[in-house]
Amino acid sequence: MSQSTEDTGHRGFVLARSDVEVAGTDEGAWIGISDSSFTVRGNGAHRLIRDLVAGCDGRATVQDVLDRGPEQVRPVADTLLKALVRRRYVVLLDQPLGGGGAGSAPDPLIRQFAHWTEDSSAAVARLSGKSLRLVGEPGWLERVRSELDGLVPPGLRVEDLPVTPGRTRAPLLDTYPGEPESASWQAGDVVALQADAFSADELAREQKSLWNHGAPHCVAGRIGSRYWLLWSRDGGTGCWRCLRSLALAAEVAAPDTGVGALTDVAGHVSVANLVRSLLARAAGIDDAFGTADALSTDVHELSVRTHTVVRRPGCACRRTESRKPRHGSGPAEAVIRRNFYASDDSDRSDEHHAEIMGTLASWTDERVGPFLEIDRDTLPQVPLGAAYARALNLVDEHGGIAATVRTLSSREAYYQAALNVLEVTSRHGAGETDPTRYTGAGWTHGEATYRALLRSLPGAPSDPRTMAPLDLDDSSDGECARMARYLERRLGNRGIGGTWLGEHLGNGLCHAALIAEGGPAVSGYGACYGEAVAMALLRTVNDGVLVHVNPHHTTWGDFWTQVTAPVGLEDVSLPFAQGPARIVGFVPESGARRPYDLAEVSVP
Repeated sequence: MSQSTEDTGHRGFVLARSDVEVAGTDEGAWIGISDSSFTVRGNGAHRLIRDLVAGCDGRATVQDVLDRGPEQVRPVADTLLKALVRRRYVVLLDQPLGGGGAGSAPDPLIRQFAHWTEDSSAAVARLSGKSLRLVGEPGWLERVRSELDGLVPPGLRVEDLPVTPGRTRAPLLDTYPGEPESASWQAGDVVALQADAFSADELAREQKSLWNHGAPHCVAGRIGSRYWLLWSRDGGTGCWRCLRSLALAAEVAAPDTGVGALTDVAGHVSVANLVRSLLARAAGIDDAFGTADALSTDVHELSVRTHTVVRRPGCACRRTESRKPRHGSGPAEAVIRRNFYASDDSDRSDEHHAEIMGTLASWTDERVGPFLEIDRDTLPQVPLGAAYARALNLVDEHGGIAATVRTLSSREAYYQAALNVLEVTSRHGAGETDPTRYTGAGWTHGEATYRALLRSLPGAPSDPRTMAPLDLDDSSDGECARMARYLERRLGNRGIGGTWLGEHLGNGLCHAALIAEGGPAVSGYGACYGEAVAMALLRTVNDGVLVHVNPHHTTWGDFWTQVTAPVGLEDVSLPFAQGPARIVGFVPESGARRPYDLAEVSVP
């Protein structure tokens, strides 16, 4: 819609961008817009350019603007006007503003598009037949609608989809497949999600559904001291959970004082930016905000910044490969044991079990040790498998190190009882006194790393209000959900009751907590909510030991594509034997008291 004056021969209607500024200088005039500027030398240049810009109101033609000035300066004015058009400080319109009749695009929209494109009419035409889907709480929808007032051209549909806080709902594109045509998904439609209207898991499900449909969408909400707009388009990630983790980690301004209705100036600015961004994306002006994936508005400074958002390794969105342990996880194909024995266990899995049993046999051999005593025959094995392990010859001031483990199978209890004693023994043997160092033992390097990571995690949520009601079917591997329900049935006579809540952690793990009236009752972690619930329930029958649930992934290499391994991981040597067992340790950058304190392991 806008060409140079050379191409039009003074045809068209001229419109100056609303951000054009003109200022006088000692030698002439300075002309600038939001992202560029230039200067003109000469007496009277300031007044001439100021009058030219003022005359470019979208209703006057090129010739009209030139005719308004003195005849002797028209050649100079024509040259300056060509420069303004060439630099896109001024655009040429096919029709005058306000002169297109009832079906024409709103003037404010034309003025806005003039900032981003040389052909505003083509951009407006691309909006026809498309929909803007606004998904959020009623107050937020009203605010966005108010900002859209006067900007919606004929042919563009705007649909409000209210979200009721605390009410579970299906993802957007799974909710409306059978609705009338106005609610069906069309290529080019754009969605805006209010982050504060969803729990973390609900929002993750919404984004996953939109990603699967290839639907461009924007998530808007407050993180810390900034309001954020995060875009996901063309298959590129725009994961809110990734952004939240990274933004909070880098937060240096005032802490978040809560969310809700946007009542401050920064909130208004953010909503205005959201509306402009939605219209630009829907019109196909993808470079309206440069190559940025996100915009942020600072609450205190009212500054607006663009950002290229990176994917956070280990996020549950799994849209990037996470950081794997520095030492690897043993062989790249190292298996993860099944929690129950299964007839389809592979030959490699059988070899893995044989290695473990061979190592334990050497540790419990009276002639060459004994280092370890393990007994499961004297403990009841129903409803859960159980094993007792005790370290011999390596005696501390209390007389020994022992652990009793109850878990899903007798075999797994046998293995993990040994690991718990091994972890304490390794610290005692090394004279380890650093209370912030977390040590994990495992039958592969991956398992040892996982146990060290679990020991570093809080034993209970710091604020249950940040967690959402748990839906095992929606967020769990099928086998893991069945395992969690099995434990719930088996342990139901222990008087455990309350509400299950869940949250996704920044490291890619799921956290589940059973919240009773007096506060958190039990808490657990896993690669899915089924594993996290199962681990939490196992805590109710184990005292002072770490009992983990094996992840549902096939190999540890697969597992570390979802979960981020600890930084600064170091191998700990085994002073007494060789074999598949591994011990690792790390000191986190910061952390709370360990939930499974090694000092709490029982001693006879």
